[in-house]
Amino acid sequence: MKNTILALLLLVVVNAFAQNAEERKIIKVLEKESATWRAGDVEGHASCWAVKPYSRILISTGDGEVIDLDPQLMINPPKGMMGNGGTSVNSNYKFHINGNEAWVSHDEQSTSADGSVSKTIEIRMLEKINGSWKLTGQSIHVKKDRTNLTAIDAIRLSDPYILADEATQTYYLTGTGGKMWKSKDLAYWEGPFDVVETDPNSWMGPKPIIWAAELHQYKDRYYDFATFTNRAVKIDTVDGNIIERRASHILVSDTPDGPYKPMEDDIYLPADMPTLDGTFWVDEDGKPYMVYCYEWLQNGNGTIEKIELKPDLSGSVGEAELLFKASDSPWSREKDKDGNDKPNKVTDGPFLFKTETGKLGMLWTSWIYDEYVQGVAYSESGTLNGPWIQEEKPITPRNYGHGMLFKTFDGKILMAAHSHAVVNGNYHRVPHLFEVDLSGDKLKVVAPYTP
Repeated sequence: MKNTILALLLLVVVNAFAQNAEERKIIKVLEKESATWRAGDVEGHASCWAVKPYSRILISTGDGEVIDLDPQLMINPPKGMMGNGGTSVNSNYKFHINGNEAWVSHDEQSTSADGSVSKTIEIRMLEKINGSWKLTGQSIHVKKDRTNLTAIDAIRLSDPYILADEATQTYYLTGTGGKMWKSKDLAYWEGPFDVVETDPNSWMGPKPIIWAAELHQYKDRYYDFATFTNRAVKIDTVDGNIIERRASHILVSDTPDGPYKPMEDDIYLPADMPTLDGTFWVDEDGKPYMVYCYEWLQNGNGTIEKIELKPDLSGSVGEAELLFKASDSPWSREKDKDGNDKPNKVTDGPFLFKTETGKLGMLWTSWIYDEYVQGVAYSESGTLNGPWIQEEKPITPRNYGHGMLFKTFDGKILMAAHSHAVVNGNYHRVPHLFEVDLSGDKLKVVAPYTP
């Protein structure tokens, strides 16, 4: 009996030693494969591989893309694909070895020649051929480093605006404050970045307050439509309210990342009028326009107006034209000084869009007493000239507003808007996404969207 137990123990030790020996051989192959790739040693790298009819090489990126590589690239890569230098360290090996076949997973941390670090989880398939282990396939999963990223629902931001830039396959988020965040997936964002460079000697002053920034691509350039306030300059006093110098203005950049800088004209809109929330539209006449709000603080009944822009958007042309007034809304409400109901005086956040049937619509926001709410109007003529017919009811839940629309890289139409709450006497606003349907004559909000 003792001899039997000893024999079994000896067999276990021998098998474990043999397994460990095979594992060491496999690790040696994997380390050689990595080192020869970085060194540009085509022959040495090819010696680690045996491409079979069933070989497959898959790479899933941190942004959700899946790349299906031709396994022959491991044997005969094109010039420049290998030899970029750097180092790598593998860890956390896990093995399943069954005769002449092995399944291995491990973590890899790679440091490129420029010092940048990437992390992957790798699954390798190997076969023992003529006594030597060879790779026959692999699946590489890039870890998304979210150390310096922020979830969209953790960003404090009013008036969110998202540019989906096809050229960079990147989403750019901006809004009040004028800063920028960048994302590949809408869920997690890098930033904020300072991207606005104003002229301290202009009417804006050295440190203007920035509201409701928007990013628009037009004729191979990128434009930042934003509202700037110079609190040191007072332009009017109405009903005891001191009105500061505030206006919509346009900055330009050659790239979506900025920096965005002033252009030719010092002003776009009259200096004695408080204007805000400028947005962009090219109308049926082929001309570019800024559509903006003339603030209720001065006129008592906020308006949405348009002004033609120069072809390169560097200034405005002619006089502004009225599109509609806040009091045209059938859904907004406030109390007058005698406690009677009336339409709210605020116009906020215009954004133009077209439905798939060609109908021109405009999102805009006002209030129902103390609740921030977004409505929509449609142009009967299909142009900015209107007339603009207001929908009877708001389109978003209460305390969501200042919305805009964009198309994701996979074709969804989303609305970005901010939630509104008052916390300890201060506005607390967070970006939110909603899926919308533009297939009919009118926009329909389908449901909240979680990326």
